[in-house]
Amino acid sequence: MKSKIILEASNIYSGGGLVLLKLLLTELRTLNVTADIYLGYDHVVEDIKSENYTNLNIIKTNTKETLFRYLKKRKDVVFLCNLPPFVKNKDSFLVFYNELFFKKKNILSKSGFKFAIFSLWFKLFNKNVDNVLVQSKHIEQLIESKTNCKNVKTIPIYKKFRKSKNTEKVYDFCYISSAAPHKNHSSLFDAIEMLLNQGIKTNIVVTIPEHQDNLLERIAQINQKYPEAITNVGYIDNSKIEEVYLKSRALVFPSTAEAFGMPLIEAHDLGLKVLVSNLPYAYDVFEEVSTFDPTKTESIANAMRSFLNGELENTKQISKVVNQLDDYVNLLIDNKHGI
Repeated sequence: MKSKIILEASNIYSGGGLVLLKLLLTELRTLNVTADIYLGYDHVVEDIKSENYTNLNIIKTNTKETLFRYLKKRKDVVFLCNLPPFVKNKDSFLVFYNELFFKKKNILSKSGFKFAIFSLWFKLFNKNVDNVLVQSKHIEQLIESKTNCKNVKTIPIYKKFRKSKNTEKVYDFCYISSAAPHKNHSSLFDAIEMLLNQGIKTNIVVTIPEHQDNLLERIAQINQKYPEAITNVGYIDNSKIEEVYLKSRALVFPSTAEAFGMPLIEAHDLGLKVLVSNLPYAYDVFEEVSTFDPTKTESIANAMRSFLNGELENTKQISKVVNQLDDYVNLLIDNKHGI
């Protein structure tokens, strides 16, 4: 077993990347593996420091310094930011979780140009690590169809909650997510408003962080007409997410792009009904689940109405995901690995 590894996490800001990072850090602490970890954002540095990881050497970095490190030949590095190094790094791995790299974008837009660069970066340099680790088969297949990368390994991981207490249900629905455009909050809020306008009483709790003015204004507009219809608890740490789930009856998940959709399996494990977009990531997690068309407000509203009316009580919700967190960590810290 390796006694020390390097974690490149400078681009991790929030969302699924941060959740994966914390899962990994918890396991490394348990196994007493030390690590140098490079972080790029002040709030992430403070967040990680607050956990008192005695096995971590936390290093604040910036884009220029990160690019220079990516030009160095190193070993035992775990690249947690989707992007591989520019030169071969022995006994190293890339953790990939962003489907948007390979989705069609308007290259003339700022985000489209950025992802075009990232896609090219990945295509040119993915062989500089031993394995590219993903959480779902549809991402593995996407990478293999869009690039020459053949060293992809699917290992789904997620936090296992222990359902140990009964909590009063406060919300009909919850949506655990960041505020990125592909999370599709606008369509969800339109669906909520559609139901309320039809006289169907309901409410939802969301986790939209600060400074998302458009979404926060939309929430205020709906709540002005229908008080407490939407509760926003802001960014919430993974350690506190269980309480949000347990106060909710169902998870509604209208995202249009996911590498895995970790909240789906978390909610399922805690006994919530899941309503999700009818996209490939949903079927990476479930054999059977209630779905809707995320591009159509009425479809989202209809699924939510069906749940509220009790029409989904007898529908099957069957998970097919096995948590491989132990295998994932062992692969990263073992001195013998590879496909």
